[in-house]
Amino acid sequence: MLEEKFPDGVRSDGTFSVKRQYLHDWSTKADVWSLGSIVFCLCYSAVPYQEIEDLQELAHRIVSGPSMPRPPTPVRSEPLVELLDLTLDKDPSKRPEVSTILSSPIIQEYISRRC
Repeated sequence: MLEEKFPDGVRSDGTFSVKRQYLHDWSTKADVWSLGSIVFCLCYSAVPYQEIEDLQELAHRIVSGPSMPRPPTPVRSEPLVELLDLTLDKDPSKRPEVSTILSSPIIQEYISRRC
């Protein structure tokens, strides 16, 4: 499946690699965005931007297009939606640090229920 969508990123051993052209300004803020994308998938059982097949177009949409559209259902709690909005902010400088995410009330509440 990855081979069809991103042929330049799939290695012969089946692992995936992002081309160096996308890594020029990689930081932990990119990892925060990735975390937001994963949480989005878990919350909505949907892959963001799955309709886009071209990697260049996908990168352009993420960086310059409208914010990631959220499905209207299922309805999620306001703290969770706020956390998603923060992690998926297009401006990396506005995304929270990982330590801020971990200390957020919604994460702390989850942790306290698990302990």
